[in-house]
Amino acid sequence: MEQLKGLLGEEIYHQVKEKAGDRKLMFDDENFIPKSRFNKVIQKKNAYKDQVKLLNDKLTEIQKIVQDNEELVKNLQEINEKLSQQNEKIKEKCFLNAIHLQATKMNGKNMDAVSRLIDKKSLIMLEDGTIMGLEEQLKSLRESKPFLFAEDTLSYLGKIHDYVESLMHTRMIEKL
Repeated sequence: MEQLKGLLGEEIYHQVKEKAGDRKLMFDDENFIPKSRFNKVIQKKNAYKDQVKLLNDKLTEIQKIVQDNEELVKNLQEINEKLSQQNEKIKEKCFLNAIHLQATKMNGKNMDAVSRLIDKKSLIMLEDGTIMGLEEQLKSLRESKPFLFAEDTLSYLGKIHDYVESLMHTRMIEKL
């Protein structure tokens, strides 16, 4: 609120404070994840999820109809490959989103740059959606390349990211 007071002046600040009541005001310091970007990620994830469900349904249907037909066995293998590829894409997206969310939570400025510098091979995604070893790597990266992280952010930004992370985690568990 002190930032607002400095920007608006004493008189206007008191008018805004009176009208706002107990509501909190936020300043965009370019560390927010835009809702449109978040919605696009969710849409892509849902599209992949729908594709996986469709491929699973097709796979089950084909397995019931024919077991020994060579041509159908070949189609079945292709569907299995596509299904496997889709599952890998979903896992990669969830993994990357988890990295971005954790980096944002730690005030990362450029998520793409931060995620490129993370050694993903040494990270392990647990069943609950957390990534073992990520926080340590981000802390190390923050010390070695501080220009990739913001110094000062609003305290409630972490709460927003926790909420988004829990949503992503819930949706990731639902898809698995």
